[in-house]
Amino acid sequence: MGGICQSEAGGLRVPQDEQGSWLAAGSHGSAAHAGGKAFGAAGQAGAVPPLSPRGLPPPPTRVRHGSHFAPEPFGFHPKVWDARRSEEEKATPRGPHAGGFPGAESYTLRLLVLPLGGLGAAGAMTVLNTVWELEAAPVCLFFSDVLNDPKPEPWTVWALRWVLCFTAISSTVEFKRTYLPRQVHWVLLFQWLTFLVAMLTGFRQIDPPQVIYACMYKVHQIMAMLMFIELWLETVMLWCPSPLLHAIFMVTVPINVITFAISGKVNMWTGIPYVYGHPEIILEWFIILAHFVIVWIRFPAVSTAIAHGTWRPWLCCFAGLCPGLATQHEQVQCGCPPGLGGTLGEAALLQASAQASHAVPAQRPEPPRWPPAQGR
Repeated sequence: MGGICQSEAGGLRVPQDEQGSWLAAGSHGSAAHAGGKAFGAAGQAGAVPPLSPRGLPPPPTRVRHGSHFAPEPFGFHPKVWDARRSEEEKATPRGPHAGGFPGAESYTLRLLVLPLGGLGAAGAMTVLNTVWELEAAPVCLFFSDVLNDPKPEPWTVWALRWVLCFTAISSTVEFKRTYLPRQVHWVLLFQWLTFLVAMLTGFRQIDPPQVIYACMYKVHQIMAMLMFIELWLETVMLWCPSPLLHAIFMVTVPINVITFAISGKVNMWTGIPYVYGHPEIILEWFIILAHFVIVWIRFPAVSTAIAHGTWRPWLCCFAGLCPGLATQHEQVQCGCPPGLGGTLGEAALLQASAQASHAVPAQRPEPPRWPPAQGR
């Protein structure tokens, strides 16, 4: 049997069994037994944790938070992810370069290959359908012309196009929803709905009446504008809160919308095939491609920060729509994001990893000599 150890809290004496579990003296309840076993490792190491008079650790100190602030930043706990990992994955070092972050196995496929491959294949179908008559009937390759061919096509080709586009966007949204906390799922749902409505209202296989076509076209334009704004805000707020990137999107998105609005009144002929008098097509595809690439690049860091509980997204003025997600004042500042280190907690995470890898065992201070040395 183990010996008797004197605790620092209230002079409580706790016996130690052969397995190193610390049991509350004189208590045989399940709570005291579970509380004692939780500190078995600490008892073996020689460090006795302070106990309350009931034999359990004291409750954590409660901190008051404001209306937009909560003690828990999100509901994704690292222990849940650790429980799902296999023993081989737990044996590998954790980090974005070692493949130890959640979603490391398929994030390239779901965030980059599928969306760009599906949209690229649909765009190639549009080019192949129009390239032979391009000189006689110039065609502009907007994003909506990838979702729907400018002119009617065989129904089998149309079905293949919609399957490619729908799978590309839905797979990406579902993958992000799996690893982002539930407080921001409404952002992903909004992106999916704007894309779906834009695809449905751009349907061109049949010629509807003029009134219906005019309504569909107006809804299509509004959904496209909302989709570009959503891509801008999601990229900057959730994935890469860089002030420079925010400024680039802040200039690109309004110019794209304004240029399209005045393209019918101002001559902006470029002579570039599939662009012609709409130079905003270049900005449109820049917004879309930049979103996918940035999300793919930033996913390891964001996923690692979420798993370690250090993710602090920039919520701007949308803190009320993300209850329990804001814990720092930098997250709710409007106008300009605080930067990568201020929201994602990467600096603290990297510092903790460096300290853990280069940790040096603390040396015990030498006991004072007695009697003390007398001065000369």
